[in-house]
Amino acid sequence: MKHLIVLTLVLLPVSAAAGQAEANACAAGLDAPAKQIYDASAPHVTPTSDLHDVVRQQARSLVVSGQMTRQVAQANAMSAGKCLQKLQS
Repeated sequence: MKHLIVLTLVLLPVSAAAGQAEANACAAGLDAPAKQIYDASAPHVTPTSDLHDVVRQQARSLVVSGQMTRQVAQANAMSAGKCLQKLQS
């Protein structure tokens, strides 16, 4: 049992790094507005985050600050969210 705990603790950073690499690769292929939403949201993503809430809050902030229109945010939020899901894996 002790070895399993140690193995789990050792592998956690590897899994997180793999998720980060996949998310970054995914984000590299996003259109500019989706990438902007991704970049604003990524720092707020944790393994237990509600991605819908995180993306909504960050997209709303971008709209309120005049960085994109509501329509552009709505059209690009889903794409950003798909890449952000990889951060949680």
